Amino acid sequence: MFYIISNPVSQSGNKKTAEEILRKALKDKGLPYRFAHTKYKGHGEKLAASVCAHAAEDGEPASLIILGGDGTVNSVLSGITDFSLIRLGVVPVGSGNDFLRGLDAGQNEEDLIGRILENKVRRCVDVGELSCRTDDGVFTRRFGVSAGIGFDAAICEEVERSSVKHLLNKVHLGQLTYGVIGLKQVITAPQISCEIEDDKGNVTKVQKLLFAALMNLPYEGGGYPFAPDAQCSDGRLDIMVADGIGGISALLLFPKAKAGKLGGEKGISYLQCEKATIRPVSPLWFHTDGETFVKTDQLTASVLPQALQLLI
Repeated sequence: MFYIISNPVSQSGNKKTAEEILRKALKDKGLPYRFAHTKYKGHGEKLAASVCAHAAEDGEPASLIILGGDGTVNSVLSGITDFSLIRLGVVPVGSGNDFLRGLDAGQNEEDLIGRILENKVRRCVDVGELSCRTDDGVFTRRFGVSAGIGFDAAICEEVERSSVKHLLNKVHLGQLTYGVIGLKQVITAPQISCEIEDDKGNVTKVQKLLFAALMNLPYEGGGYPFAPDAQCSDGRLDIMVADGIGGISALLLFPKAKAGKLGGEKGISYLQCEKATIRPVSPLWFHTDGETFVKTDQLTASVLPQALQLLI
C-alpha cells in the first residue's frame, strides 16, 4: 500500500501536475494506494501520524509519498511517530525544493516517481530536531533541510504571509520570492548579540548576529548552498553564522552565497556539532525548513542519526 500526502497549493501553475503523473503510474502498475490532500497548516502532521498508525496495525512499514515542497516535508517529518514505520518518497512541486536538491536526487517528476514506485529503501538520512523556549512553554519541531534564527527566519516569516510567492508560483518563479523579500529584510533585520553552545560545552560569542543557519543539507532558501560540505548521514549539523554583516555588505554577499563561496568571507564562520543551543539576548524568529511559528530567545537543535528511510 502506498500512502500519498499531497499539498495542492504547492502545485500552483503546473499544467500537468505531479499528482496526475503519479495517479497514472500507480494505475498502470496496479498498485494500491490512498490519497490525501493537506487542507491547512499542520494537516500534514496529522496525516503522517495516521499513516504511522496504519503501519503499526499492519505490522510492517508504510510507503509514504509526499507531493509538495519543503514545508510539506517539514510537516510530515514532524508528524511521524515512529521512523521505523515509514519509507519515504518525495516528489518536489514547491518553490524551493531544497530537500531534493540537497539529496542530489534529481527534480524530474517522472523519474522520481518511477524510482519511488520500485519501493526499495535506497538510503537512510539524518533528521534534525529542534526545541525552543516560548511564552507558551517548550515548542518542538523536526527538519529535513535546515533550521535557522534571525535574518533567514524573518524572510521565511514574511514569505508565508506574502502574496508574492503565490503570484510567482503561477509563472514558475517561486524561488524568486526569497530573493525579493530578502533584499528588504537584509536592510531592516535587527542585529543583536547571542551565544552558541555546542554539545561539548564550547561557547561562541556573536556580537551582531545577522542569522545562524543550522544545516542538515547543503541548501536552503531556494538553492543557496550555505553549507556546501554538509552531509545528510554524518550525524552532525553544519552551522553557518553571519556576524556583523548588514546593509550593502550583506547584499554584496548574495552572489557569493548563491555560488557557495562564503567560506573565508569576513563575518562568516562555520561550526560543526551534533547539538547546538543558541541564546539571543532578545527573541528572534526561527524557522524549520522555511516554516515559522513563534519567536524565541533560546533554541536547541540536534540530530536523529540516519532515522529516515528514503525510497529516492
